[in-house]
Amino acid sequence: MSNDTFLKMDELNLRNVCEHLSKFGSFVYLWKTPNTRDLIITPEGYKFFGIDPANPVFTNDDLEKIIHPEDIDNVRAGEKKLLDKEENSVIEFRIFCPDGTQKYVRQSQQLIKTEKDIKILNILQDITEQKRAEIILNIMNEAFFELDNHFIFRRVNLQAELFFRKQNKELIGKSIWDVFPELIGTALYDMLVASQKEKIAGRNEILFPANGRWIGASMASYTDGIIVVFHDINEQKRTDEELKNLNQSLQEKNKELEQKNAELALFSYITSNDLKAPLRKIYTSFEMILTREGHMLSNSAKAHFRRIQASIQKINFITDDLLSFAKVNKNDETISETDLNEILDKAKEKLKQNTEKKFVIESDKLPVIEGYPELLLQLFLHIISNAIKFQEKDNIPQISIRHEIVYLGKLQDKALSNEYHGISFEDNGIGFDTIHADEIFNLFYKLHTTKEFKGTGVGLAICKKIMERHGGFIEAKSNGNGSTFICIFPA
Repeated sequence: MSNDTFLKMDELNLRNVCEHLSKFGSFVYLWKTPNTRDLIITPEGYKFFGIDPANPVFTNDDLEKIIHPEDIDNVRAGEKKLLDKEENSVIEFRIFCPDGTQKYVRQSQQLIKTEKDIKILNILQDITEQKRAEIILNIMNEAFFELDNHFIFRRVNLQAELFFRKQNKELIGKSIWDVFPELIGTALYDMLVASQKEKIAGRNEILFPANGRWIGASMASYTDGIIVVFHDINEQKRTDEELKNLNQSLQEKNKELEQKNAELALFSYITSNDLKAPLRKIYTSFEMILTREGHMLSNSAKAHFRRIQASIQKINFITDDLLSFAKVNKNDETISETDLNEILDKAKEKLKQNTEKKFVIESDKLPVIEGYPELLLQLFLHIISNAIKFQEKDNIPQISIRHEIVYLGKLQDKALSNEYHGISFEDNGIGFDTIHADEIFNLFYKLHTTKEFKGTGVGLAICKKIMERHGGFIEAKSNGNGSTFICIFPA
């Protein structure tokens, strides 16, 4: 509408035009006369501001009273710029409604000069819902932008601005290909073009070439545009890559370790097995010499022969234990539900047959677990045998076997799940110094000389290996007056 047209309009005509225009969309039209500070406001305008239409007078001062205090200076500055420079302005501000709520307003101002005076045409639009949407978009953890069908930026939230390292004004109204020409030909380019042409939704992880960072992007196409929501996954991708490389390295190391363990187990098995026959022959040969030719030997020679036989027996015991150690991983038993009470009964029977020393075993009712019966029998035999063996002279061994459910936290950082069966073997033996609590499970490690207590130092190493085979572990405690061995089985 030209200025000449406005020159011919009186106040009544202006009201009628404003009334007609106000029906199109959520717009309100105000005529403001700077000199008198008067407003010409339509009935739609009263509704817009929530003011009683019966109020005959609504001045510019009244309008300023309902404008948010933080926005009033911006509104005045826009009007001053319009009057001084005669440049049209667009201002956004907040107003207070009578019910106490706030409304966001976009005001477009145009200066109209006539022979009589100067008037300002104010076109106001309620943008409350739009502002709320923008606030939601800006507080989203996800970055967001919207393109039209020509790939022109329509909207960009704060998270996207931070990622792009560009302000809103550098993006809105511009083609994404002009702002980021390096995107052309990339996976993001193909994804956007496909979404726009085929009107489909999609999600993908994409490298953003402008800053070399990975994003997880989801996009949806509608009639006249594309919405893209994305987040920075660069750290996640870096971590994933590191974990992938670490896992690959661990797999290679585990494979090497498994191969070495298999070779070691095979070597131990073959060596021990092959040693037994010649050792038996040597021992038997010495026994035949002593039996048949003993009368021809001096007592000193006989003593030497007996010492040689004792050494052969010691080697034989070691090979037997090495065979047992090697067989733990070669055990062909099928894992099954195993009643530990039955295992304990079998262990007692064997110990009574092989041990002359009296002993007393007291036990809780033990659980049924998933395990290898033969290996579990070995475990019980080794632990109880040690409790019987490592005693003061003339002391009757007392072994107490207890069961409890053990929870994560009671076992420091060794526990791998929330619940375990804890089976403890407590004795009244000589005990040990706790500084050796871990070392005693090493192969061939012995705290005492053979003269004090016979043994090969392999038994507890076998126990440790058996527990590992069951997905658990074993630990030992002592206060110098007896020992406690705790076996932890997954429940």
